[in-house]
Amino acid sequence: MERKSNITIWQLRLFEGLNKDIMVMQRNEEEVFDDAIHVFFEKEYYDAYVNKAKRYGEYRYAYHEDKLGEVIYQIFDENITGLVLHINTLENGSKTTLCDEKYLSAKDLRVMKEIVDSYHYMYRVSIDRCTKEEAVAHMLTKSVFIIGKFLYRHSLITKQANNLFQKFHD
Repeated sequence: MERKSNITIWQLRLFEGLNKDIMVMQRNEEEVFDDAIHVFFEKEYYDAYVNKAKRYGEYRYAYHEDKLGEVIYQIFDENITGLVLHINTLENGSKTTLCDEKYLSAKDLRVMKEIVDSYHYMYRVSIDRCTKEEAVAHMLTKSVFIIGKFLYRHSLITKQANNLFQKFHD
């Protein structure tokens, strides 16, 4: 049975949070379990989840830090079924209790594909994993993309890219 999303990308304001630092939970050294990637926004909620989960199973838990946009990119790149966000939806909720699990299926995340793809290339440039030229060349193939300041301030690669950026700047 296919798991259904219980929140929308609009409710979570995911477009605004692609560069947000998150914790990706690993169970028995696997990032993907229960057909999804599980992420936490605050360490206290991760700790509360692990403390409760250890009572009911023999799993080993760990986490690594990443950017939300990179995790969403990974969902598309590796055809992962969905994303579980462990977040507090209560304004004054205790950080020592379990928080809510919000699930977004890869199908529902699909509207973000091109933006996340562009974010991925901009992020790769920022950590020196690809050149600005490669990033701009990749983004020119998209109908929706992010224009980053680091690309605009430096010399642009092709006349086509220069015209494209000028069009958005005017």
